[in-house]
Amino acid sequence: MNELQSLGKLLERDRMFTERLTRETAGLHLTGLAVDADTKEDGQADRVTDLLGLGHHR
Repeated sequence: MNELQSLGKLLERDRMFTERLTRETAGLHLTGLAVDADTKEDGQADRVTDLLGLGHHR
């Protein structure tokens, strides 16, 4: 197996894990936070702060 195939398999496992986690989180009526390469740290911190009802973090 070459590096490109290995990367493809890793990304597919990550996708499957993310889908499963999303389903389980929804099934338990929990709030999940989606994070991707475009997610900025401050924006994520604001989202967590809001979800926990802590007011603005700055």
